[in-house]
Amino acid sequence: MFLVVVDAYSKWLDVHMTISTTTLATLDLLRRSFATLGLPEVVVSDNAANFTSEEFRSFMKRNGIKHVRTPPYHPASNGIAERAVQTLKDSIKKLKKGSLETRLSRFLFKYRVTPHSVTGFAPADIMFGRRLRTHLDVLKPDLSRKVICNKEHQKNWYNIRVNQGNFKVGDLVYARNYATGPKWLPGKIVESSGNVLFTVALIDGRQVRKHTDQLIKRYADSNDQADEEQLDHDDIPVSSNNEDFTNTAPTVNNHLILQSFLLIQLLLPILLLIHCLVRLLLIVRQNLLFKTRNRAENLLRLPLLLVVRLKHGILQTGMAILMLINII
Repeated sequence: MFLVVVDAYSKWLDVHMTISTTTLATLDLLRRSFATLGLPEVVVSDNAANFTSEEFRSFMKRNGIKHVRTPPYHPASNGIAERAVQTLKDSIKKLKKGSLETRLSRFLFKYRVTPHSVTGFAPADIMFGRRLRTHLDVLKPDLSRKVICNKEHQKNWYNIRVNQGNFKVGDLVYARNYATGPKWLPGKIVESSGNVLFTVALIDGRQVRKHTDQLIKRYADSNDQADEEQLDHDDIPVSSNNEDFTNTAPTVNNHLILQSFLLIQLLLPILLLIHCLVRLLLIVRQNLLFKTRNRAENLLRLPLLLVVRLKHGILQTGMAILMLINII
């Protein structure tokens, strides 16, 4: 046997199983509902004996509840409760698995989280002002929370980038280069067009407009005395956190390496000429000391070999001298 309690406004449904229909048993079950939902203003019931007793009337009066009974033999007068009873019976029949208590709990849970045809909202939403967590939340997590977390992550990352780029006029920076050459060019901010756009004077004299995303701060060392008005062409970029920037100005070490290379090119033909002369002397000595069948032929080839070797050595020596003069 069941005692069905329905809230007329939210359509919230309470169902209590009982084996007794006495007034005391009925009042105990109603106290359970009132403990959760609070005291109602009006209670509508049929004319059963447990609702018409003096004890029931006294309970309603003590708690300030108005008791209304439907006309005899006219259950439609309490249509909300009668509809709930019919829904309960149909659902319990369809639920096959589990005990009666288990099937009742499953029915109440599904009923309370399902939008009602009259209100358009689930009874739990109206009663508690919030949506109860269901199996759908397990299968499909709340996307709004994930979206908020992603937005917060993007915001923090953007703030890090922006804070790194708090530039102002006069700052030494590296500007992103999209043309051929070094990826980053050293320069100095000479003009500001808002908080994110700056005009940068490069060391080659050009002025370019860059966004903060295209700039990196350049930190000068203790020996760097850059002019506050303009950057000299001899300025060498120094970065504290970027070591792969290309230095566009040639250094003294580069000149020494190039001169050494040309000197080697100059000495190589001379050494080759000396080698040819030594080899020629060895061939002459061999032809004079030993009798060979082709002595005359070898002697005729000696002048030609000497001319070719001398010509090749002189050409290489001359080219090396010209290149060395141009560099120096």
